[in-house]
Amino acid sequence: METALQFSGGKDSLACLHLMRDRWDDILVVWLNAGAAFPETLDQMARVAEEVPHFLELNSDVIADIGARGWPVDVLPIAHTTVGRLGTGEKALKLRSWAECCGANFWLPMHQAMRDCGVKTIIRGQRNAEHYKSPVRDGDVLDGVTYRFPIQAWTDKQVLAFLRERGVEIPAYYDELRSSLDCWCCTAYLDTNAAQLRWMKDRHQEKHAIVQGKLREIANATAAALAPFREVL
Repeated sequence: METALQFSGGKDSLACLHLMRDRWDDILVVWLNAGAAFPETLDQMARVAEEVPHFLELNSDVIADIGARGWPVDVLPIAHTTVGRLGTGEKALKLRSWAECCGANFWLPMHQAMRDCGVKTIIRGQRNAEHYKSPVRDGDVLDGVTYRFPIQAWTDKQVLAFLRERGVEIPAYYDELRSSLDCWCCTAYLDTNAAQLRWMKDRHQEKHAIVQGKLREIANATAAALAPFREVL
């Protein structure tokens, strides 16, 4: 199919999906399962896969990738990266930037799948109001692919109002969170991901304990890397 809607299950991609309802017969709905989705997301995707005519699940293995290449972080102590460890010695804690982790497990696999499928138009729920977003804007054409962001100028309130108008079930976690659920193992994006961690605490205690423990290790490594700055400033 030549048109794909990249679907995360969050409110923005849900709004795009239902905004395009009259075109479902001609749209491939694509979800990338990185292998660390919450049960709530897996249940939602199963329902969507039954509802739409064309649904494609892609897969990567972020847990294995983290084991091989390191945990994603917002502030990167270079000595704990793959290259840094070559010069400073082996360390138990391996780290990398969130951009590298997302690139390997989301962006590149999705991009390659779109090329393999021969997709000419990609629809996303990206909005201008989001903090994290690609530099691409609605109507841009890159490598022969047209990107359409139909709710680009919408606010959070407009998105939620549209979903309620259409009678679309809004994921229950939006009662407490402002954004969609990401990988449960994510140790980056803490400016927004902290809310997900609080949400996890009572619902997914084992996963929460793993992430919190790893964040403590990351905090210690980051503090050690910053210590020389404090001495000279």
